[in-house]
Amino acid sequence: MLKLESIESSIFEELSNSIIYFQYGINIISTGLNREGKPIKCPIDAIGTIKNDDKTEFVFIEATTTQVNSLKDKWLSKSDDKPGDIIKTYKKAKEFFNLNKNSSFKLFLMTNRDLSGDKGLDLITEVENENFDIPLKIEIMEQGSIKQFLDYDSDGQYLRKKFLQIDVERLSKPLLHKICDENLQAYENFINTTGFNNLIEREELPSIEKHISNNNLSFLIGESGYGKSVISFQILKRHINNGGYGLWISEEFLKNSSNLNYTLDELLHQYCPKLEKNSGFKALNFNSNDNFLLIFDDLNRSENPKKLIDKIINWSKNIKSGKENTDENYHDKIRLICPIWQKNMKNYGSNLDNDSNIIIEKLKDEDGIKILKNTAKDKGIVLSDLEVKNYLKKLDNDPFYIGLFISELNKFKNWDDLINNAFQIFLNRKFEELDEEEFLPQDYERILLKLSQNMLENYILTPNLLEIDSWFVSDRDKKILRILIKDRKICYLNNNQNLYFIHDRIKFYYLISACTKIINDNPQSEIFKEPFYAEIIGASLYNIGKNKKFIEFLANNNLLALFASIKYIDDANENYEQILGILTEWSNEKHESYPSFQEEVVKTLYTYDSELVVTLLGNINSLFTSIPCFRNGSTIHGIKKALNIFGYNYPLFKQTIEHVKIHYKSKIIEDIKRILSSDKLDDDLLCGTFLLAGYLGFEELEEIIKSSVKLFEIKEDNLYIILFAAFRCINNDMDFIKNLLEKWDMFGKKDDEIRFPFIEELRLTFRDYPVTDNVLNYLGFNFQEFSNIKHSIWYICSELNKPLSFKMTLDYLSDNEYLFDILPFFRRIQISSESRIFLENYYKKEDIKGHSKKYAFRLWAMNCNENDLPKLQKIDKDNILFSESLITRIRLGDLTALNSFIKNFDENVVLNEIHNVWNDEAKLFVEKCFKDMELNENKEIQDGYDYVHLMQCLAKIPLEDAEYYIKQYWDKIKYYRIFIQLNFYLCTNLSIGLNNELFVEIKPDETLFEHFTINFLYMEGYDKFSTESHFNEIIQYLVYFKNSDLDLIFRKAEELGYCRWIRKACRNLDKNQFSKYCKTDKNIVSDMELYDNYSFWQINFENNCLNKNRINNILRLYLNNNQNIESFINVAKFIKENGNRDDLKILFESNIKEDNMLYDVEFSVKCRTLD
Repeated sequence: MLKLESIESSIFEELSNSIIYFQYGINIISTGLNREGKPIKCPIDAIGTIKNDDKTEFVFIEATTTQVNSLKDKWLSKSDDKPGDIIKTYKKAKEFFNLNKNSSFKLFLMTNRDLSGDKGLDLITEVENENFDIPLKIEIMEQGSIKQFLDYDSDGQYLRKKFLQIDVERLSKPLLHKICDENLQAYENFINTTGFNNLIEREELPSIEKHISNNNLSFLIGESGYGKSVISFQILKRHINNGGYGLWISEEFLKNSSNLNYTLDELLHQYCPKLEKNSGFKALNFNSNDNFLLIFDDLNRSENPKKLIDKIINWSKNIKSGKENTDENYHDKIRLICPIWQKNMKNYGSNLDNDSNIIIEKLKDEDGIKILKNTAKDKGIVLSDLEVKNYLKKLDNDPFYIGLFISELNKFKNWDDLINNAFQIFLNRKFEELDEEEFLPQDYERILLKLSQNMLENYILTPNLLEIDSWFVSDRDKKILRILIKDRKICYLNNNQNLYFIHDRIKFYYLISACTKIINDNPQSEIFKEPFYAEIIGASLYNIGKNKKFIEFLANNNLLALFASIKYIDDANENYEQILGILTEWSNEKHESYPSFQEEVVKTLYTYDSELVVTLLGNINSLFTSIPCFRNGSTIHGIKKALNIFGYNYPLFKQTIEHVKIHYKSKIIEDIKRILSSDKLDDDLLCGTFLLAGYLGFEELEEIIKSSVKLFEIKEDNLYIILFAAFRCINNDMDFIKNLLEKWDMFGKKDDEIRFPFIEELRLTFRDYPVTDNVLNYLGFNFQEFSNIKHSIWYICSELNKPLSFKMTLDYLSDNEYLFDILPFFRRIQISSESRIFLENYYKKEDIKGHSKKYAFRLWAMNCNENDLPKLQKIDKDNILFSESLITRIRLGDLTALNSFIKNFDENVVLNEIHNVWNDEAKLFVEKCFKDMELNENKEIQDGYDYVHLMQCLAKIPLEDAEYYIKQYWDKIKYYRIFIQLNFYLCTNLSIGLNNELFVEIKPDETLFEHFTINFLYMEGYDKFSTESHFNEIIQYLVYFKNSDLDLIFRKAEELGYCRWIRKACRNLDKNQFSKYCKTDKNIVSDMELYDNYSFWQINFENNCLNKNRINNILRLYLNNNQNIESFINVAKFIKENGNRDDLKILFESNIKEDNMLYDVEFSVKCRTLD
């Protein structure tokens, strides 16, 4: 190995230390190199320690590049003047031994020379014959063994690349960390539009991180420029800097991928082109106690964001179902994060009530103040809070505008001028950076304005190069545009040759400028009737003078644009009074025929903060209006929403609650008191007011809540409403709480542990809206006094994640040892630090015995990480928690626990966990298990379930090691079905080749593939059967699978998007099976008729891998077969949510006509798409 032989001595010493670290997990201190990496004189090159129980093993390393002829003196010299490495090590080890007689020692002699010749072998023999009066062992690692590690071990290949610059083929954890770092830098470059890097972390960042930690899918939803990408980047950066894995995946990668493994494969190959296939799959399944973050940004630039969103949602379903032990395809620590515009999520209204959505709004005042004050301070400027708030107001608390503003500060003394012209100043600086003497900034500005005008007038907002070329006649203009595109500082072409601006705020700026020009030049242009342009037109009204005729034109042709304008103009604008009058008149009328227009109006004003929102939307009879009106202080709309969402996790409502608590607290408290004191109080208003009071949790409402309980006729079906309000608002009168609990207790039955119908909803709601501290304190110490409801009280408090709630859990379990294993219940919780301290103190108490101590320890151990290892290692053999601690240590990868683990646990338990501490000792243990197997001399296929733990172990360990055992012991295991099936799972040339040889000897049949799907498609913990190669290897054997197994296989292939494989696989099946898995249009229409609900159709279309044209043909066939209004409405609703403008032809061509529905759908589709 030429590169290894020619390596510099200092580099070889670093390489040697790294090899020992990766092979044995020993932290090495280099004593033979200085800070600059140069060799220094020292008796020992490097030293490390391994602690095992009460014994300490010292590890010494001596690395040398000395030629073979001189190695004997280097290692074995006994000279006092120049002793060899062995003597030097012995003397140092003797010193340590005299201090601690329980010490042992190991010396690694590392050489880059080949010792396979006679001289080398003689030298090895001499070294092995050395004897010592202390426990000192010597191991030689020469060129051959080093080369073996560097070439065939994944960590070794990483070191080979690092020190010898030889390309990597196998992914390793350190390589993945390196790729994550490089990818993070690429992401930073992608989002850093302004050149300003120092935005502070927003106040809500920790809560967003917590949400992401507990949910496998998180959409960060907000308007363009609100900082979604910056937040995503900050979360990814913090995660990677803390040792976690995470990657940014661009829209380009996402749209060309069929499954998550493939996407990651392509991404990793971008950084390491020679990586083996399925490295993405390997990356996702590295054993880690931390989450793997995947950021999908920027989907908003895609031609079809919905398709990509659907793809991410489907991947998340695979992950989530894995947690439920039904469909695990990916590691349950994967977290998918997607910054997305609100408008691109508007077709997912039914999903807004789940855990997936985080609403990102403008910067809070306090965050913006910190940014501006810190920036001013850096420039020696002192600003008052009043001045800062004034600047923030002018910048609209918008992160993008603030970034623009700050990026230009060093060139401006007058901040007012900068704020008023920040966008134009920023663009001019970008133009100046082009360094083209031939053109001036105004030339570039003119071309971009002309480009934007053509985009609007041609209804193409992402034009391709040919379209752009047709819009420009002058060669000079074309040259200017080419310069802009090539520079990529303002706009660029993507891989499909479509033009994009680097930030959507810049695009919006130019579209507004172009729209303003068209208003002045041609106010009767057809583009002003276009609902898709409503936001652009509305924003443009800020730039024009009084124009009564044009406003009337919009009122008659594009009223939505006037609603949008309210966000951009104020009463100083000359058109304001006319616009407000038109909109107020509309809002006072009834508009029941066209719900789509109402929906679009609500979406336009959804996140706008102004009392006008309540004026304009308050009369619309729709739940859509509840959030925007409530966030602007309308208590009655908050009451309506509270009645409809109790028991659901609704992030947008939660954030609205926080918003109104800051801005409308006094008003809402007075409104609630007034409503509850009214003599015109019906049941719905009473219940809704109590629920809203509970969500708000104002202690100022304690007295009115107490006095208003008498208004209820307390029953089981309304008790939860009273409990919610009381537990959230009452913090002083515990006698009142006691009386409530006594009434509740009366509804229960003695020893009845069955929960009341509302208990689950209370538990879920208290998770986000916790009970007051005093209520929790009362419940924590008194809940067992209420014998009929103690289970229910414990249950609703179980996820509060506070020390007292865990005390309740442990107290409850102490009386119910038989009950259940609580760990799966708490696995979804990231236990708080204060709760972990409580649990640790609890299990350490001497008076706590038995299963309570164990449960406390298990709960504490659930969130253990490497920092907790010293505590775990101190738990000795006599402690009843010793076994528990050993398993936890093993799962954390503590190699020092392996020996005790093997001695203290059953072989099957060890096999289940040993992959976490995979080293030479672990390999020997597995080897022994294989050697202990009896040879199957009957040569008949058996199930092999006596060895299922051994098979599962092979599925979890590194692929190269699994291959070794399969090959080495094939004669022993080849007649066991589980190992034959394992070979399909491993899917390597070796494993598939062994199966092919076996199938020459024995003919495959149904028994050979029995339970295959249970073992390898849907088994928790090691189910990674997900690449197309896996499916290709079983395709010829599908005829031997039972129908129930085929269902699962094809369902998995559908989920992964392997449409071509499905069509190919169906050729091997009989006619009935073919029609089942490769459905004709008629089959699919029959399914649609069976469900007769458009919401199920999209799932059915995706499962059958249908393209757009075929879906449209199926919709036409469905309408042709079902000539009734109900079927027409179903198709209309489907197109409204999923279709484009061209798809509207399906409705217009139908014999059935429903004009109101047609207008409604057409308007909705036109608001959503230009296609």
